[in-house]
Amino acid sequence: MNLSVSLSFAVIGLCAVIYRVLQIGKRDPRMPKGPPAVPVLGNAHMLPTTGLYKKMKEWTKTYGPVVSLKIGPSNMVVVCGRKAIHYLLVEKGSIYSDRPPSYVGKLLTQGDHLALEQMDVTWREKRKIISHNFSPKQLDENHFRVQEAEATVLMSNLCNNPDNFYSEIRRYTASVVTSITYGCRAPTSDSF
Repeated sequence: MNLSVSLSFAVIGLCAVIYRVLQIGKRDPRMPKGPPAVPVLGNAHMLPTTGLYKKMKEWTKTYGPVVSLKIGPSNMVVVCGRKAIHYLLVEKGSIYSDRPPSYVGKLLTQGDHLALEQMDVTWREKRKIISHNFSPKQLDENHFRVQEAEATVLMSNLCNNPDNFYSEIRRYTASVVTSITYGCRAPTSDSF
């Protein structure tokens, strides 16, 4: 009796493991259409080593501008076409534009870098401030004078010493950024 119970649990466990393994390459029904996937591999066997863009173009003609692929246990969504990209990233950006969590990014920036943060309340506040301060209107009204002044200094320095071309370009770039960001300029390339 005890052996049959153990055997039953072993068979049920084995069936559950086999079922989970066969589900690895299966497409989630909530995902967009895509080429048929095989268990475990998904669509990995269908990806060419060269000319991937041709295959993607072929799939977008068959399945539409948004195609989903299964690469093992991972999902990949391919967006092809200007209208689909605009719709997903601009009109529905608050839903689809989030980044995956980056452990290394958090370690490097202590979780405080706009390009590596996930979309939350603080990210939205930072983005709002940056969008306001670096809008085309603000760039024309406020930051143009800084760029113009630094360009004048750059041209003067290049006329006086053309051999320092690369260091002067670095100085110009750093000086514009530090002037706009911190309010102090870089008079020499060694200043930063």
